[in-house]
Amino acid sequence: KGKCDVYDVLLKQTLNRPLDNVMKLYLPNFQYLLHYSDIHLCIIDQIKVIQTQLSKIDNNQLLLNRLQMLEYLDNNQLLLNRLQILEYLCISTETSGIIIQCCKQGFRKYSQQCADLFCKIAVKLNERQLDDVLEFFINGIGNENTYQICVKSLAEIALDLNYKQLNRVFQFLMDGFENENIKMCSECAHILAITSLQLGEKQLGNTFQYLMNRFYRYFYYADAIEFIMKLKEGQTDDLFKFSIVRLRNKSTLENVRGGCAEFLGKLSMKWSKIQLNNAFISLMEVLNDETNEEFIGLCAKTLGIVAVKLDKRQFNHTFEYLIDRLKSKNGYDYFTSICLLEETAMKLNGGQ
Repeated sequence: KGKCDVYDVLLKQTLNRPLDNVMKLYLPNFQYLLHYSDIHLCIIDQIKVIQTQLSKIDNNQLLLNRLQMLEYLDNNQLLLNRLQILEYLCISTETSGIIIQCCKQGFRKYSQQCADLFCKIAVKLNERQLDDVLEFFINGIGNENTYQICVKSLAEIALDLNYKQLNRVFQFLMDGFENENIKMCSECAHILAITSLQLGEKQLGNTFQYLMNRFYRYFYYADAIEFIMKLKEGQTDDLFKFSIVRLRNKSTLENVRGGCAEFLGKLSMKWSKIQLNNAFISLMEVLNDETNEEFIGLCAKTLGIVAVKLDKRQFNHTFEYLIDRLKSKNGYDYFTSICLLEETAMKLNGGQ
């Protein structure tokens, strides 16, 4: 029975929140009303009430009986509801400052919700307040319990930062990686990339070299496209050669080789005719000696993308290769031909 009561409370709090729903629905449309002095003072008082409640949170609270548990769950859900509303009450420097303190005090228990709130209000903060949030996330990266949340949040607010703040993030990450105080991950690599894009050519070049040497996998993630498109010709040429070598190297991990194949297709608009031809030859050779279906599919798809950008002779060569595979009784060859056909169908002539 006790468990049923607990579930009833959770269900009630989840499904029955009429006042909160109304507030969330209409607050964005009535922001101008909230600036009236009396209303503004009332809002400040209410935010301070939430701040007081958050300051009393005890993560290690012992729930001795069912009634205490029900009360705890009720208060917990109430606080979560109020945290969601704070986004719309960030209407002045004063309310923003108190909301920042609310997030800091509630972060220990409601890490994800408070991080999300920080990100939502970042654009409304002044420089000093944004500095405060930035330092909070930077400090959180040093804590293994909040590392992932703070890294992702830092990436989300990066576009709201000014040059000085971006440089602070950039230097913090570079120093942390060099001193091995911060573990490299895809999110950190992405923050490094997007901050360098906004800082200038020198930082972009440094980031490119660092990622090539320490975390080359980043270039094969979808998020990296914007960064790659800003690279100089010499840098993209290095990246192309790097990818071809790993694609052809059988000792390279299969998922890395697959990433290289996919990358060559996605960035096909960046490659010169010579590079496209090199990619074409490499992919043909790789496909002749592979049995991993997923890897074959990626290579065949990229081969099709590359082939349609080459001259008629090479495209016809691809078509002949496709026909040979269709005639084969080997399942891998048939799968290869289907993937190729999907990419080349639009360029086939009537005779083909």
